[in-house]
Amino acid sequence: MPSRPLPYISPCAPWADDQGYTLLSVLLAMALISATAFIGVTAYSHHKEAAQLNAAERQLAALMQQGRTHARLRGTPLVLSDSQHPEGFSDWQQGITLRTGTRSTPLLTRHWPTGVAVTGPAHRLFFMPRAFDSALTATFVLCTASGRGRRLVFNRFGSARHEDASEQDCQRR
Repeated sequence: MPSRPLPYISPCAPWADDQGYTLLSVLLAMALISATAFIGVTAYSHHKEAAQLNAAERQLAALMQQGRTHARLRGTPLVLSDSQHPEGFSDWQQGITLRTGTRSTPLLTRHWPTGVAVTGPAHRLFFMPRAFDSALTATFVLCTASGRGRRLVFNRFGSARHEDASEQDCQRR
């Protein structure tokens, strides 16, 4: 059987004959990847901070509403104070507790999300069975580490007014 020469087989892909990547293409790819990662991380941290601020705001509004509702339903006064000092000066940063009376067992306790600083009235708040006997207003300022913040103003009937806190409010805290 006579031998015939094999036909020329072309490479599978046109770039198969290349020797590798150039330095310019590697640097360009690394720059695009790092820019994408930087944008993604900053967007995530901003979103996480806003979510923590919203969570703290909802916890505070829910606890205020629960305090007013429980006081009306039970017919007994309730006290909203910080978690550590039920008497006297309040440090709201430690958390918040709803109690029946001054020294009794707590009904509900909430702790703030990490990264949110909370300041509020100097003393604890009382919820009476009648709305007119309750605290007139209470203002809480919630701030994040970057200086963004919200101010929550509650009136005696339980409605909340939301305002953006200034940078000076968050720096003082």
